[in-house]
Amino acid sequence: MIKGNKKIAKRNNVKLSRKFNGSNYKLVDEVEPISGTPDMFVIKDRAKRQRRSVKFVYNKTNDTGLVYFSTKQKKKGRKKNGKTKKKK
Repeated sequence: MIKGNKKIAKRNNVKLSRKFNGSNYKLVDEVEPISGTPDMFVIKDRAKRQRRSVKFVYNKTNDTGLVYFSTKQKKKGRKKNGKTKKKK
């Protein structure tokens, strides 16, 4: 289970967890709302390593971008016959 960042949630006056399309997401970070910032690439890379999906939400009141990670991890890739893929 992933931990959310309570300090960011309190500062932006938002809840720690949120639902998108029936899945639970936790607030983990905040970034500048400009999409090309290096922070975004670092966060996406961190989510990929943890096998989690990412949601970015713009907060109008504080002019920040909030980053949410899914609470459940993505499944590992599988082939059609059920065997797991080998690492190269």
